[in-house]
Amino acid sequence: MTSWIHVRSLTLALLSSVVFLSPASAQTERVWVDVNIGVATSQADDETYVYEFQLFSEPAALAVAYPTPSRGASFDFGGGYMFTPKLGVGLSFVGTAHEDPAGLGATIPHPFFFNATAVASGATDEELSRTEGAAHLQLMFAPVHTDRVRVRVFGGPSIVRYNAEMVQDLRFLQTATPFSRLNSVTLGDFQFVDVEGTGFGFHVGADVSYFFTRVVGIGGFGRFNRGTVEIDEPLSETPQDVTVGGFQFGAGLRLRF
Repeated sequence: MTSWIHVRSLTLALLSSVVFLSPASAQTERVWVDVNIGVATSQADDETYVYEFQLFSEPAALAVAYPTPSRGASFDFGGGYMFTPKLGVGLSFVGTAHEDPAGLGATIPHPFFFNATAVASGATDEELSRTEGAAHLQLMFAPVHTDRVRVRVFGGPSIVRYNAEMVQDLRFLQTATPFSRLNSVTLGDFQFVDVEGTGFGFHVGADVSYFFTRVVGIGGFGRFNRGTVEIDEPLSETPQDVTVGGFQFGAGLRLRF
């Protein structure tokens, strides 16, 4: 009789442990999904490209200057899997967009006199777009992971797709006569083309999230990425390396399952 009581007590104790442990196990969410909007700054420097040629037996040049991209917009979404409550992997897709006018310039020699070159400068009458799309492969570490609050730090390699409107051709109007060294040049229309390229880089960042329920929350993030893309620059007609990436800050929806 005593043995039966002991067995029954042990069985009840095990069942109680399963009942109390099951809810705790259910709190370990493995899959996460983020959707963000934000702002982006660029790591690109201002760049000037020059097309040099001979005109009237003297050197001439056309130039276009792209400023450091102004602050733009960013959008990203991603997801991942946590192998443990603190370690996981993820993949995020990010798009950024910037719009700025470009500076234009021309150096044109006199058609009849040597050393009487005219210089003209101006800017595009519309803003040219520059967009970057990146895929970030993330190694994730979560130093804080509770029912309500989650803090993640992450980093890893990145693939960046670059697309920009760039000036291909620049027209000018010259006024000069064979009776005077006066030489006047005025910039005219320009033509631009879409230029594309793909390159590689890296990224690091952090995210802080607050969950209203077990599944749904909101969060904010900061990320820095940098890479290099080679393009065929249309004005100079030579390959050029372009710096891509920068800082992105934003906030959005957080889901975990």
